[in-house]
Amino acid sequence: MIRLKDIAERAGVSVMTVSKALRDASDVSATTKTQIKLLAQQMGYVPDSTAQGLRTRRTRLFGVAVSSLANPVVSRIVLAIEERSYEMGYDVMLAQSLNIPEREEACVRRFLSRRVDGLFISPVYRIATEARIYQELAARRVPTI
Repeated sequence: MIRLKDIAERAGVSVMTVSKALRDASDVSATTKTQIKLLAQQMGYVPDSTAQGLRTRRTRLFGVAVSSLANPVVSRIVLAIEERSYEMGYDVMLAQSLNIPEREEACVRRFLSRRVDGLFISPVYRIATEARIYQELAARRVPTI
């Protein structure tokens, strides 16, 4: 795995300069940016989205929990969500609840542990009027549809 440090050593610049060049910061010359971006591409550098998320506090990740992809309507909805997410630069995590409330809650908790930026949920039918996981989502202010 190629790191910013590896690119910096090869380019003869600091790690901060490499970081700024790859982010198109205004305080790095156009020539330096071009050289560093070309070198990064040649070396096979792939940005670490987890590290970027720590800096920006955004994961560019959505969670989608549905009952089952076997339902053609659900499949088309998931396809539309994934297509639009891709256009916006987001990735999608998908989980099937199989209409089991405990499984749905586990899926949502997994999404929360990955710090998703938003959730799309097709809720499981419950007899109870409230579900603890939905109260928790509201308290955390996670954008949810």
